[in-house]
Amino acid sequence: IVGVPQYETYRQIAEKTELGEFKERLGIAGNTKIITYTGGVEWAHPGEPEILEELIAEIVKGRFGKAILVFRLHATDEREPFYLEKYADTNLPIRLDKADSGFAAMNTGKIGALSSLKEFVELMQFSDVVLNMASTVALDAILFNTPVICPNLNIGASLSWWNSTNMYDTSHFSRIVDSGAVSVPKSMNELLLEVDNALNNPREKEIERQLLCSRMMPDLPTSRLIHQSLQIVIDEKRGRSSLQY
Repeated sequence: IVGVPQYETYRQIAEKTELGEFKERLGIAGNTKIITYTGGVEWAHPGEPEILEELIAEIVKGRFGKAILVFRLHATDEREPFYLEKYADTNLPIRLDKADSGFAAMNTGKIGALSSLKEFVELMQFSDVVLNMASTVALDAILFNTPVICPNLNIGASLSWWNSTNMYDTSHFSRIVDSGAVSVPKSMNELLLEVDNALNNPREKEIERQLLCSRMMPDLPTSRLIHQSLQIVIDEKRGRSSLQY
């Protein structure tokens, strides 16, 4: 009825962001390719550290040219102290990006500081490719036409409902997979090939991304549409009430 309200805000923020400021904030050289991985929680993605290590190793080897991995920590992942100790102060080609509590999936309070939203929009807008495992971050990246890879890897995972294959088959995420707008590699080798392809052919799947965006995140004045929708309901309710009496 009214679209997705936060994307109205994201689009407005994106008009005022600067690539140079973003790279300066994370200490990234100007001509460096940015591979972003947005983290999950341990119970659902136990194999995440192995994926990160493999990506870092390939970057060190120079597989992707001059590149760096930006790892966005999940707002409620209990592994945060582990990641901070391992990567916060290192010479490895990785930068950590912390999500505040406003990005927690079960958050019902404040949406977070405006500066935090701006940093997230910058990350989605200026990354060369965004990797995530069955997360709505896929849509956040597609909003800015950024290539998206959704690994279908079950390293260390059980065959329970949160198995990645099951998550990609859920009714809400299957629409993203079926759109063809994202890549869904099923092995580490496939994942690395997809990263190669996204960096070298960023316009591949562009049409699919645009179509998915137009369907799921249309550029609509959501705040006004919400007001109009509420007014229609109120008017209809008043009309029915007056007829009853």
